[in-house]
Amino acid sequence: MRLLLLTGSAFGIGLLLTLGWVFHGPTLTGALEIGVLPILCASAYRPFSLALYTWSWRFLIPAAGRPRFLTLWRLRWIGEAINSLIPAAQIGGDLTRAQLLAARGPGGAAAGAAMVADVAVGTFTQALFGIAGLEALAAIGSGVQGRLGKLILVGSLVTLAGGVALLGLLRAGGGEFLLARLPIARRLGTRGKALTDGVASLDAAMKRLARRPRALAAAGIWHLLGWFSQVVETWGVLALCGARVSWSAALAIESLSAAARAAAFFVPGGLGVQEGALFYLCRHLGVPPEPALALGLVKRLREIVVGLPGLVAWAIAERAPLNRLRARLRAFWSRRCADA
Repeated sequence: MRLLLLTGSAFGIGLLLTLGWVFHGPTLTGALEIGVLPILCASAYRPFSLALYTWSWRFLIPAAGRPRFLTLWRLRWIGEAINSLIPAAQIGGDLTRAQLLAARGPGGAAAGAAMVADVAVGTFTQALFGIAGLEALAAIGSGVQGRLGKLILVGSLVTLAGGVALLGLLRAGGGEFLLARLPIARRLGTRGKALTDGVASLDAAMKRLARRPRALAAAGIWHLLGWFSQVVETWGVLALCGARVSWSAALAIESLSAAARAAAFFVPGGLGVQEGALFYLCRHLGVPPEPALALGLVKRLREIVVGLPGLVAWAIAERAPLNRLRARLRAFWSRRCADA
């Protein structure tokens, strides 16, 4: 995993340096002179998209022990900050928010099942979003056709199949079956028993969630709304940078660049991949080079502006359970000393 992350980081940095080298001079200077307004607007808009994704996640968490919406929104924010700013192969944030959720009421099995379902719903709806972007390209009649269009379609279908497979995993469980066949599990003794029990609990929670099709459907609708809400950001940033495009063009740019970033999952934060895809799509849709480069820059700076406070919130959230544990230990030793 470390080698994969190092390779992905080197690949992403190489792409960024290549873009900087190719477009150094007036084009890059013009992109850098965008001012702070597009960055501030994109950063102020992002919490709205996060709220839609949070509402989708909320449907997948059992009502018993479910935290309030603002708490879930904060955990979602933390997860996005980790995926965007920390080399974690774009999945570390999901694991972290599941861990933080488990400490706040639903328990580890329910939180893990909700995370798996949320990733499955996100993958499935992103494939639909990518297909919508491809349809938008076809309607515009841009030059991004032929071989590349087929490649995008194949990628979207593979993503769709991945989402279906994850939903199938949710319904079938299977973790306990696979763990039982790992030789190392039998050598762990009592720890292996605890691990097996934990996986069995997670399987049971996933199967219970799979028996709630209305919750899964509602989560899918809200997650798809979240994807489409990002089109507004792309359209607005380009307009503020002096390049007004149609909603169809903004849909194509946002959906297909997001698909490229997801495909390059091994590149932390999609570094370089996102910027390259945005510039390529913008160029073929008639957007001048300066606003196209500026769009990638604004999106990256928005991630930093929104993500850095999210990392601070993560540090505070991780400290709270430790403080509760210390308080319990102090209370325990106080009772022991009083009994003595």
